[in-house]
Amino acid sequence: MNFITWTSTGMKMYLGDEIVISLTYDELSIYLVILGVCAGLIIGLIYSYSTRIAAHRLTKALISGGHNTPETAVTLSQLGVKSKFKLRRMLKSGRVIRRVVLCANVAEMQDPTPTRLKKFWFTKFLGQELPQKTDFKVAQFYIPEENRISAEVRYSREGMSPAALVITVVVIIAVAIGAMLVVPELLTMTENVFGSSK
Repeated sequence: MNFITWTSTGMKMYLGDEIVISLTYDELSIYLVILGVCAGLIIGLIYSYSTRIAAHRLTKALISGGHNTPETAVTLSQLGVKSKFKLRRMLKSGRVIRRVVLCANVAEMQDPTPTRLKKFWFTKFLGQELPQKTDFKVAQFYIPEENRISAEVRYSREGMSPAALVITVVVIIAVAIGAMLVVPELLTMTENVFGSSK
């Protein structure tokens, strides 16, 4: 016998000859939505946490290394920080962290050939100049002294600890499981109430 079978009314899951789970298509749709929201929250939370750690390591390395002028600016390779892929995404022109972390040789970067949509988005819709392409092999970064305090506060290690991250993920999973148990029952009760009133 198949472990999972699909019928005209829904899905049935078997353990041997016994039906363990039986779901209608409506219930299955609700479960998939709840699981999707739960997965999205967890992925976003983990990404936000890891990005904050990467930003903290970058700003700490620049500040502790005394890279506070264009003359003392360094590339990511020279800085020796981890998570270079994540940092490249963070340090692209126009990103928030570039307000405190400056590029010393930005004039050397070649302007990209923009598409019409990109040109419209930046120049017409946002009212900004087109961002310059950042070549991370030669791009040299520094944090000027006037931005140091802002960088230390904004990208400090304080905030969510690894333990708090794990607890938050567990809570999200628990809430999702609770929703999967409660929501279908609430919908059934609602259908019964409105169905009986007709």
